[in-house]
Amino acid sequence: MLQQEGLTCLPKRRGQVFLALVPVSPNSTLAEIANLSIDEQLDALSTIWDTIVAKEPVDVQDDVRDLLERRLAEDAEKPGIPWQDLKAQLLARLR
Repeated sequence: MLQQEGLTCLPKRRGQVFLALVPVSPNSTLAEIANLSIDEQLDALSTIWDTIVAKEPVDVQDDVRDLLERRLAEDAEKPGIPWQDLKAQLLARLR
């Protein structure tokens, strides 16, 4: 995260690759944030969440942690398809 002239620039991420910086001001209004693309909003939210967790780890109940671990294990067993392929399949169904 970079801070310059009252702006905080949050790294825009795809996986672990930083592609761009999304400017977010402490005085940003919801309207300004709403004008960002969906990807930029999600990237900013993800970075903000990472910053919060880095300051103070979030306490997760044991049953929630177990559920998350099960879901991650299930997800690792299932092969996925790239977003572009899924998008193309869904768009083809609409035609």
